[in-house]
Amino acid sequence: MGTRGRIFAMLVSRSFEAVGITFEEEPVFQQIAPAEWYQEFAGRHGLKLRVDDSYNPDFLLGDGSWAEATLSENTAFKKLFRYGHQAPQLQVIWLDTDDGLHKRLCGGIEFPNAYVRPFDWYFPKLRETSNGADIIRQST
Repeated sequence: MGTRGRIFAMLVSRSFEAVGITFEEEPVFQQIAPAEWYQEFAGRHGLKLRVDDSYNPDFLLGDGSWAEATLSENTAFKKLFRYGHQAPQLQVIWLDTDDGLHKRLCGGIEFPNAYVRPFDWYFPKLRETSNGADIIRQST
């Protein structure tokens, strides 16, 4: 992850704190068997389903769901196939609009356990907090 990506991850972290979402940063999970839905979808569309010995999402939220922060909208959809197949619930938060294969294939699909959201989805809640305006300003 480059400097801009680390800054964005820090802004997501500050946003979670501001709106009261509890989290742990960069937990490590041992390999979890891939969910059947993801295996079928990836096979049907020729997408690679990444299976590793361990996984290290950006955040583990207080409700047990995983969260990933990424700069690119297309990369956000790619991350569904890096983490979504073993996460109980996953949200991927992106900053910059772009296009690519994963976005085109997955953009209109409702995933059984995952959401891909732009960072500005959090803006209404952030505006209600004392330092939310500062976080919003830093992200634009």
